[in-house]
Amino acid sequence: ATQHHKEKHKNKTKNKSKSKREDNKLVVHLKSLRAGDMLYEQGHHAHRMFVVLQGRLSVVYEDSDDIIEVQRGAVVGALGFVTDTTHNETVRALTAAKVAWISSANASRHPEQWVIDIARLVARTLSPTVERFVRLG
Repeated sequence: ATQHHKEKHKNKTKNKSKSKREDNKLVVHLKSLRAGDMLYEQGHHAHRMFVVLQGRLSVVYEDSDDIIEVQRGAVVGALGFVTDTTHNETVRALTAAKVAWISSANASRHPEQWVIDIARLVARTLSPTVERFVRLG
């Protein structure tokens, strides 16, 4: 019976450490959008930051008639997210789209991890543009 109790306790401890390790990870969520769906609206608090995985989104600033179109690899909502303020733009899906997002609550528990992940994402996003300019120069 003692050996059985030790094994049971060992398994409980393993499960607890696994949960703790999972809590230490930055959680990335996925969201699907249909054409016309609003991702977020200007003036709302920026609790999330998004990366476009598929499809095309429109970015519209209230004080501008311009519509900026973004697609795979683009990051939207980052300024308000990082500065803990409101969104400066409204973002809608132009086509069916999929985005990945992180929440400010999760990111604040793991600032070192999300900063590294965002830096990598920005580097990957900018890399093709930089290479294109280098070839043109």
